[in-house]
Amino acid sequence: ELGIRRDLAPGEAQGEFDEHYRWQLQLTPYREDDAELSPAKGVQLLEADLLVLGGAEQAPGRYRLRTLLLSQVD
Repeated sequence: ELGIRRDLAPGEAQGEFDEHYRWQLQLTPYREDDAELSPAKGVQLLEADLLVLGGAEQAPGRYRLRTLLLSQVD
């Protein structure tokens, strides 16, 4: 889903799915030195770093996704 999310805040989370996979998510405030790229007041740009570990026993994997998310702040 694209857009601004209200329920995001810096922090960490982890869990499991499909019996063979573990995931770890870290949300941190995105720091940008270029003022032109700074988000508007009332929103926060977060860097999401998602790591998924696991898979088939004979071919375990490590998958990483990094992206930016826009979160509304009060």
